[in-house]
Amino acid sequence: MSVYKLTGKLLDLQNHADDIDPTTFDDTADSIKLNLGSEYDDVMNLITNLKSDVDGIDSEKKRLTLRKNAINKNIAYLRNIIAQSINASGQTKVKTASHTYSVPGTFKYEVVVNKDTLPSSYFVMKPQTDNALIKEDLLKGKVVGDGKLVKSLRMTIR
Repeated sequence: MSVYKLTGKLLDLQNHADDIDPTTFDDTADSIKLNLGSEYDDVMNLITNLKSDVDGIDSEKKRLTLRKNAINKNIAYLRNIIAQSINASGQTKVKTASHTYSVPGTFKYEVVVNKDTLPSSYFVMKPQTDNALIKEDLLKGKVVGDGKLVKSLRMTIR
């Protein structure tokens, strides 16, 4: 039986506690609670498996991102070889059976710099919210934009 059904039965039993013999009530409640504990363990095992899946997906995502970046660098390198060759031959346009290559006489400049060596004037500061301060003000009853406090239950599992 599911956690929802067992919880529903326990709540239903508690609602009818006055109509049931105390011994029967206790035995039934203990039985439901025992089954609930087993269901909790089953759900936690499922959560553990799902977390493992998430970790595997994150790992695969990282691997694929690195692979994608390597392929994009390779593409840029190969395109640059063609562009340099066309430029070195003194041409700006080469037409083949499959493609037409155009290389204007101007170059595209890319910035290559170690960020640790730059002065602070070259950095852009982006606004960042101070969620702790917002929470503090909302708890005091202040209006902070369209901010609101949302309650959530915390559960610790060992």
